[in-house]
Amino acid sequence: MDELTIGGLAESLDAAREPELAVIRDALDANRFIGVTGPAEAGKTQLLRRAAASTELDGDLAVVWVDLDGVYSPRHLARRWLTAIARAAAGQVAFSHIRGLQRDVWPRSTRRADNMLREILGENYQAALGAVTSERSKGGDEEVARALASTERLADLKRVLIVVDHLEAPELSRALDVRNLLWQIRATTQASNSVSIAVACRPGAVALASDEDSAFFGDGRWVTVEVPRRDVWLAATGDWPPIADIWPLTDGHVWSTFLTVDRLRSDPQTHAVRAFAELAVENQPLAARSVQHAASLHRLGPQLLRGIASKRGPYRAIPDAATRDVAAAAQRLELGGLTHRPQRGTWRVINPFVAEVLRDRPTDLDAEQHERSTIEAEAP
Repeated sequence: MDELTIGGLAESLDAAREPELAVIRDALDANRFIGVTGPAEAGKTQLLRRAAASTELDGDLAVVWVDLDGVYSPRHLARRWLTAIARAAAGQVAFSHIRGLQRDVWPRSTRRADNMLREILGENYQAALGAVTSERSKGGDEEVARALASTERLADLKRVLIVVDHLEAPELSRALDVRNLLWQIRATTQASNSVSIAVACRPGAVALASDEDSAFFGDGRWVTVEVPRRDVWLAATGDWPPIADIWPLTDGHVWSTFLTVDRLRSDPQTHAVRAFAELAVENQPLAARSVQHAASLHRLGPQLLRGIASKRGPYRAIPDAATRDVAAAAQRLELGGLTHRPQRGTWRVINPFVAEVLRDRPTDLDAEQHERSTIEAEAP
């Protein structure tokens, strides 16, 4: 393991997470609706992509992957969705030919795929290939309806899995009404038995799909993905690197664990604690941006983020704020991917480097007063 790279470790970690992958794959096989939830940066998208891909290979299934991250309007969503339909219907190779090569050099298989796309997409063919309309409006439900109509035509040819990733993103940007979007998708799943759906989101967005006012209340199955446990990391790494020393520092967070391992690989004489501390210092700009992000999410965000980094719960972190305001700020920080509540009463900052930078530390005066108090208390 001396020459272990981040890429190699990522592959080993993927293999060690096979039991989690199997749970998601089984849920996809047994349900027409599934949800995958968990904190930011835990690997939800990676695991769902792998499960969907293996299910796609096992049968006549087209996976239409609709990522809501960065979507800024219903029209933008429709273009992204149509492109996903085209890629799923044609296959990656033929789709790349259609988008990147002159028609006269296409192989016969690509010509067949293109003919199929024109039937499925109709007047939306050019939009699916990346053409942008000159209309300067955000569009509305009718834009999504066009994408759904093409999805239904694809479902006449093969089974379709619609994956809606980053369900929380439009809630943060207010780019579109996620609940309404899911109701539109539900209508399509009811119209065609060949269409199923999977959604992926952070815990704060689960209600958008599963509460009493949502489109999929009481349906299907939800799977929770947390950061890899210590035993998973040990299975991925073996005897080296020293996960027993690293894991308590990173709490299993994937990217910070990778970086700490890489630092130890480049300097084997350094202890894990020192390597982690060095990386935290190097990530001070990330911590500063995280505080700014927290402020954009809620006015109490920066103070709450610092409090959680210092292992104080939200209400202890801001004792003079109204309870409802603190609860709203905590929900926004989790939705925004800065914090996570793994269990009731326990909060943590997602990125351990950010937590390390923001954690309260005694000032020199505090240390001096503490020392004086200790001396006085021990005096006879």
